[in-house]
Amino acid sequence: MKKLSLIIRIVIAVGLGAYLAWFLFAGGKSDEATKLMGIGVAIFYGIVLFLLFGFSFMQRVADKFGNLYMPPDENFQILPEYSVAEARRKVGDYAGAVAEYRKVITQWPTDVFAHVQIAEIAIEQLHDLSLAESELLSATAKAEAEDTITLTHNRLADFYQFNRQDLPRAVAVIEQLCAKLPGTRAAQHTVDRLAALNKIIAGELPVPVPAKIQYHKMDEAALRKRRGF
Repeated sequence: MKKLSLIIRIVIAVGLGAYLAWFLFAGGKSDEATKLMGIGVAIFYGIVLFLLFGFSFMQRVADKFGNLYMPPDENFQILPEYSVAEARRKVGDYAGAVAEYRKVITQWPTDVFAHVQIAEIAIEQLHDLSLAESELLSATAKAEAEDTITLTHNRLADFYQFNRQDLPRAVAVIEQLCAKLPGTRAAQHTVDRLAALNKIIAGELPVPVPAKIQYHKMDEAALRKRRGF
């Protein structure tokens, strides 16, 4: 439809221009009156061209500049909402918190943070290691951005090292992280941890005492980073 409209406008512009040229120059006159008429016709033709093409061009330019300051709706990312789940957790309603995080996962199937939070509740309050492992595996499988891959793999490695006391599996998870993010700072930071884990497995270092994970409220910037948005 837009293409047809453009063709019609071009035809009108060319036809009108040809007629005006014939009107002015067919007689071969070059007196002062003809020159003044030519100026008037040129102005008239310019106005017609602006009406035919100027408005649409200005609209496109305005849209381009407008998008620099106000991106189109498709560029906005609505983030998952965790406030209800966090509120339930704070008052000790851990089952209710898990249920609310489940609602977030249903609405946002690619979100990993809700899985990590359920795992932490399962470890710290529900003492359900099977649930925690299942949630961390789900989060690790979903993670795609560097930040979320780093978060989920390190948290799963912590789980196997401190909660399951399964050091070989912790090593396997860290190696998986390095394979997914080769050459990154996250992979480089795991070198010392891998070396320490292998020394523990070999009996060269004592098994560290598990550290309790403290729950704390994060600011919006930290939440965005963890969610991978």
